[in-house]
This record gives sequence, C-alpha cells and structure tokens, in this order.
Amino acid sequence: MVIFATGYRSALPQILPSLMPLITMHDKNTFKVRDDFTLEWSGPKENNIFVVNASMQTHGIAEPQLSLMAWRSARILNRVMGRDLFDLSMPPALIQWRSGT
Repeated sequence: MVIFATGYRSALPQILPSLMPLITMHDKNTFKVRDDFTLEWSGPKENNIFVVNASMQTHGIAEPQLSLMAWRSARILNRVMGRDLFDLSMPPALIQWRSGT
C-alpha cells in the first residue's frame, strides 16, 4: 500500500491508528525512524512502513527539504528493491582539509 500525504495539515492516515501499538515512538508525537526512512515497528520484518517528512527529530532539519527529495526517494527505493539501484556514494570533497595536529 502506498499513501501519498500531500495535505496542508499533519494527520495520520486512517490505517495508522490500528498499527500504532506496533510502532516504536520516541515520545507521544514522534516516530522512531531508521536511516532508510522506515519506521521502527514490531510487525513482520518483511513489511516496512516508509515515512517522509516525519523524522526531523531524528534526521535533522534537512529531512523535509524539497532539494533532497531525489536523494530521499533513491534511498527509499534502494531499500524497497533490496539492492543499490541508485548509487548514493559520495564523491571525495573538493577541498581536503589537513589537520594541524
């Protein structure tokens, strides 16, 4: 199932309340989200719940940024496919700073 939540207000999809007992939370209003944008939950391991724009507390202020949408989508699709369909490795930095110590 894919749920596209594009509305103005934050709201849980109607299916989510029935799954809430299985979902791990940081606190009452904050999901525990893994690096690959899946929710931590006690449901079947082969099933995943992916969230976008629901993990600013765990992923930082860049999480909801539209400029990172392609990267986020590639990260999620790599996880869904179970392989690196998209290469997300980082090239070496343009400037290599050396430590003075």
